[in-house]
Amino acid sequence: MKLSALMLGALGRKRRSVPVVNTLKGSIDLCHGHSASGWAIDNTVPEQALHVRLMNGTSELAEGFADLYRSDLVGKVSANGVHGFNLHLDSYVDTRLNLHLTLEEVGTGRVIAQLGAATEPSKSAIVTIEEFSPAGIAGHVIQGSDPISSGAVVCIYADGAFVASVGCQPVEAKEGFFSYTVAVPPNLHDGNPHVFEATMAHQHSQCQWAVDILPAIPTPWSVIQDSSRQVGYAGLSRRAAARYEALRLQLARTSRPSTSDKLEKSPGKNSPGTANWDSDQLGHISLAHDVLVEGHEGRRCFPPLHLPVWDAPEVSIIIPVHNQFALTYQCIASLVLCSNELSFEVIIVDDVSTDQTVDIKQIIMNARVIRNSENLGFLHNCNNAAHSAVGEYLVFLNNDTEVTAGWLDELRDIFRRFHNVGAAGSALVYADGTLQDAGGIVWDSGVPWNVGHGKNPADPAYRYVRDVDYLTGAALMVSQSAWKQVGGFSEEFAPAYYEDTDLAFKLHAAGLRTMYCPHSTVIHFEGQSNGISTDQGIKRFQLVNANKFVEKWQHAFEGNGVEGENLTLHQDRNCSLRVLMVDHAFPCIGQDAGSYAAVQEMRMMIALGCKITFVPHNFQHMGRHTEYLQRLGVECIHAPFYTSVEQVLLQRGQDFDAVYVTRYDVAERIIPHIRKYTSAKILFNNADLHFLRELRAVIAKGESDFSIPRQTRDREVAVMEEVDAILSYNETEHTVIASHLMQVDKIFTCPWVLESKDRGIGFEKRSGVAFLGGFGHPPNREAVEYYLDEVMPLIRKRRPDIKLHIWGSKIPDEFFQLVDDQVIVEGFAESLDEVFEGCRVFIAPLQSGAGIKGKVLDSIAYGVPSVLSPIAAEATGLVDNKSTLIANTPEQWAEYVIQLHDDEVLWKGLAAESGKLTHSRYGFETGVCMMRMVFQSVGLLMDTASEVRRA
Repeated sequence: MKLSALMLGALGRKRRSVPVVNTLKGSIDLCHGHSASGWAIDNTVPEQALHVRLMNGTSELAEGFADLYRSDLVGKVSANGVHGFNLHLDSYVDTRLNLHLTLEEVGTGRVIAQLGAATEPSKSAIVTIEEFSPAGIAGHVIQGSDPISSGAVVCIYADGAFVASVGCQPVEAKEGFFSYTVAVPPNLHDGNPHVFEATMAHQHSQCQWAVDILPAIPTPWSVIQDSSRQVGYAGLSRRAAARYEALRLQLARTSRPSTSDKLEKSPGKNSPGTANWDSDQLGHISLAHDVLVEGHEGRRCFPPLHLPVWDAPEVSIIIPVHNQFALTYQCIASLVLCSNELSFEVIIVDDVSTDQTVDIKQIIMNARVIRNSENLGFLHNCNNAAHSAVGEYLVFLNNDTEVTAGWLDELRDIFRRFHNVGAAGSALVYADGTLQDAGGIVWDSGVPWNVGHGKNPADPAYRYVRDVDYLTGAALMVSQSAWKQVGGFSEEFAPAYYEDTDLAFKLHAAGLRTMYCPHSTVIHFEGQSNGISTDQGIKRFQLVNANKFVEKWQHAFEGNGVEGENLTLHQDRNCSLRVLMVDHAFPCIGQDAGSYAAVQEMRMMIALGCKITFVPHNFQHMGRHTEYLQRLGVECIHAPFYTSVEQVLLQRGQDFDAVYVTRYDVAERIIPHIRKYTSAKILFNNADLHFLRELRAVIAKGESDFSIPRQTRDREVAVMEEVDAILSYNETEHTVIASHLMQVDKIFTCPWVLESKDRGIGFEKRSGVAFLGGFGHPPNREAVEYYLDEVMPLIRKRRPDIKLHIWGSKIPDEFFQLVDDQVIVEGFAESLDEVFEGCRVFIAPLQSGAGIKGKVLDSIAYGVPSVLSPIAAEATGLVDNKSTLIANTPEQWAEYVIQLHDDEVLWKGLAAESGKLTHSRYGFETGVCMMRMVFQSVGLLMDTASEVRRA
């Protein structure tokens, strides 16, 4: 919620005149927008908060209590400063109006303060906080009796500490008004409430304060609401807290059986053991939730916790413990509460505890407990427990941790998505929300570092999957096969410390990868299990084993860089090239062909060993779509951590070997900054040749004004002249581009990747015709209009039973008015399966456009033969009468659609021929080779023998 600042406006209801009585003290500091602030006190009873009402003339604006703390009032107005007010105004108020404000006491009508045309404003300047946005905090400075010069400094404080400052600038045509916008440090975008204050530096001013919660993802909720079912997004809604509380109460109520439940549970009425199953499970979850909310400190009561039970668990979670039962109890409660799809068993290894751990079997239900007769230490406990584990994966989990929803599934997903993975580790976060560890790095000296220590866990630098030097054993998944291959934790590091770092290096030596998994979050109360002093206890082995590690693995970490230097480069040392990719927005798979293409291009570059950093020009995090890229290993830059491409290039430009830019309108804005701040090669993907599309549209409409395509041509050509390589999907466009540049050596075919999705659904199980396209793209709308106006009437006469299904986003309202028995407007397809697995014929009657048509390629992947216009078939590799049918006139369209819909032999022949293109022209390995040629052309990636890696 925001209790923000500002100024004034509209009239409320009429009321009586204000009595002219003034025995109180106060001030109307600010009244603008939907907020009014100031202070009020009755010196005869300063301990009481005044109930105040704000009037404009005879109209009431707002009322409330003057009971808020203001640091500028302490010692000047009262001893404690708790006499401020910040009133919400239902109607917007503007200070430019002729206002007559009166602050009065409710009940008595006594006047406290006035501000208006006949009243001198406060002599000090007023600083306002008006808006929180991805760009930062914005507001105004209103000049008092002392003049303010341009560039005068505004200071921002958060929770009493200085965080930022910026110069203010005069507002045009408003004398005495200045504006400012100051970036908020990213660490404050942590999802927690903060109190912000704004004041002038070196000049007395009335400070403005506001309370707000700044999320790590500031994208408007309406934009990313489709990610609400993904872990980490439901809480971004402003109503999340109320829903969370409702869930808690509902779980608590459901866990208490009603009187009627008790009466009905007579013998024989319900099957044994099933009558109260749902209620019991909800009760266990509700208890686990309450345990986590209450915390472990000071806990003396330990009601039984019930872990789930599976016959064949996929994962074995091993938790070594020695005393500190309250921590263990909280850790188990988190395992009960946090939902995962994976089945698991929990193995608790008790290393001769003497506290409540001795009763653990009576408190933790369904856990396997191994109790030692003598103290063995962490390493031996883990190795021994692993021998009895049945899961395909082992997870080593500290007892001083709290897991979160989806943590286990995310770890296992690493093994499924990437090849040759030996271990995966969670993001470890401190209880205060700051990052403890985002994967480990070992320097040339042998010193290990926790990457991201103390930073914001939502920072893009720590939010993507990547290979790491080692993983912390506090939350570590290892496949059983890899564990056995390297022999588990090495005995020489007993009893503890460096065993996890050594394990990682053993896995690397065996050709296996260790990968950091940022979307698996585990809260770690570090130091609670073993303390923090390295002078005594088990912690002393931290220094002893450091020397052992250096001696054993010096040959492996030599050349890993000087400790602390160029961390951002060394944390991704396993890549061969660093590529900055820039487009107008993050790609959203399933929403448009361009998004699909962008993702495939990233996959191909990753296969070549590139580390991708993606920057969207709008800087909006797109929820699950952005996370999809992060799970591929793409660093995704977004607000509030960066707010301009120039900022990224200024701070990190020298990190990149190449900049891959899509769309000319994006490229023309950033090419000067690329050349200024980097020495990177510029690879330009034109997506499609925009001026060619516009030119075709003019011709298709029979118009003669070519001024717009001419202007676009000049802009596109100017961009292409500046870059080092041009990628285009369409060979026809290559000729057009070459004719304007008078060169061909830097023009390349951009590869497109298809993976066969043909499930063998036969001719007889399909029916109807389908069109797919985003209707925000004019050529798609024009294509459907052409088909409905010119072709459908011909088909209706001959075959009124052949239905047309129109799929896509942003379908115009007028299309829905055309719906009948033969035209069905389906709308947006959640999955392409809906479009292609039921239709018999796919059509693309495009009359204009450029580039390659993703929807046509989708039909190839699904094994659905098509009827296309010449423009739609362009650059696809489809051949008329061999792998598709190409129609030029309405009569041909009607004839070909009916023929392909009814002729099974023709249908199967075209489907078989087009399907061959999936492998011969659009295979992944083929695409990687084509992408390699582009990089080689600009002097990068000269080694052609490196292995193709899939992502």
